Amino acid sequence: FLKIKTFFNDPAVQDNYYLYKYKFTKNLKPEYSLDDDLLFQGNTFFSLVLEEDAKAGEQVEISHYGISKTYFNYMSKLLSVSGTSSGGPFQSPPANVKGNIKNQSNFDNYPLGYFRLSEVDVKNYTIQ
Repeated sequence: FLKIKTFFNDPAVQDNYYLYKYKFTKNLKPEYSLDDDLLFQGNTFFSLVLEEDAKAGEQVEISHYGISKTYFNYMSKLLSVSGTSSGGPFQSPPANVKGNIKNQSNFDNYPLGYFRLSEVDVKNYTIQ
């Protein structure tokens, strides 16, 4: 296994929510995880991913998003119902997960999706 830790400084003056995305060139889909800063408010913290069968020379794109609490809740539900070993957040979920997009012609028919704006830091790393 390859273990990748990415460190960041959490601002102390507000509650923060984070989405991490790890995209390995050998994988078809990225890996996602979520965090809030409840346990590390105002300190240096890290995200962690374990990758099986990683080899020297392969690349990984690491994205660290600062997200809203409502998007954190939405992604928590979406990742929970989609499972981590199946199709990820882009498969059809077995339950109705409501986002913040509204169907203007039929308010009871929610489309799957969430419109968001967020800050992001992206780093590309080549495995040594």
